[in-house]
Amino acid sequence: MTQRIIRQIHPPKWPRTEGQRQAAISRHLKTNKQQLLQRCHAVLHKTPGARTDKELQLLVDFTVTNNFFKDKFEHVGDSFHVELCRRIRHRNCRFEEYIIRQGEIGDEMYVIISGAVRVELQRQVLGEDLGRAQVLVTLGPGDGFGELALLNDVPRAASCIVSSLRCEVMVIQRKDFAEVLQKSHVETLRKRTEFLRAIPLFRTLTEENLVVIASHMIKHQYGRHQIIVKENDHADGLFILTKGTARVFKKADENVLLQLSVLHTGDIFGELGVILPGFKRTASVVAESTKTECLELSRSDFFQFLGYYQDLMLDECLSRYPTDFEILHQVAQHQKWVQYKNIGKNPC
Repeated sequence: MTQRIIRQIHPPKWPRTEGQRQAAISRHLKTNKQQLLQRCHAVLHKTPGARTDKELQLLVDFTVTNNFFKDKFEHVGDSFHVELCRRIRHRNCRFEEYIIRQGEIGDEMYVIISGAVRVELQRQVLGEDLGRAQVLVTLGPGDGFGELALLNDVPRAASCIVSSLRCEVMVIQRKDFAEVLQKSHVETLRKRTEFLRAIPLFRTLTEENLVVIASHMIKHQYGRHQIIVKENDHADGLFILTKGTARVFKKADENVLLQLSVLHTGDIFGELGVILPGFKRTASVVAESTKTECLELSRSDFFQFLGYYQDLMLDECLSRYPTDFEILHQVAQHQKWVQYKNIGKNPC
């Protein structure tokens, strides 16, 4: 009679501490990224015209977390992002090969697929090299470099040299980037202009002025409970909420934080500190939604394009924000409520 060997199966040890959880998440993300890189590798060996929509989505998923793509596309993963991914090329590089040489004018950006690239800076005095080149950082899979060459003709600020036996990179050329980005920029301005026109402050502006203001605004993204504006900080711009919700808080006492209002899409905040030079933020604004987006207009751009609205906006701000008397009244009501709860917990 054969004996059956029963192997005891131990349950997996789940991470208990915060450090263990973060390490587990990091390992999981790294594994997923490596798998995505391998699939992208097969797609990049195909010619741009032979890539299917499903294969292009792999390239989009890989570049969606790259800060350069986040900054340049209004909505990462849109049709313009997909079109740029269709034009990405593949290149094999040798050990110690100069992908970028300091001082040259470049027309390509690179994203590492596999291998490592070190960034070196050679300091110069009157055109003469000063000592050995300094290694600034070593880049790995998923990192991008050389993006400034897609925006202007300035010389390369540092050299990028292959420091692994094998290295493969994605290549994005300036002409492809410029063509796709121009279309994306036009569409972005059109959508922003329509959005601004629906806000009362901008309704009286001409189409030309709206386009100029829209082009000077900077998009920001925040996760839930991230601070957008902090009370008593220096004010250097006003914000318009374009997606999600946010809450406005004011510190009324050492241990009392009052919620003044809830902001929704289209609401403006932070304008009081911009309208009054030298004025600090009067309240804090915290993102409430998981994905909150805002447009910011700097103080200098505000006075250049909206300076004549200063008095009108000041009157509107003063009418919307609570007075000191109203804040003190809310504090008193809060203290009464705290005393009432304490009585219930400690009855005589």
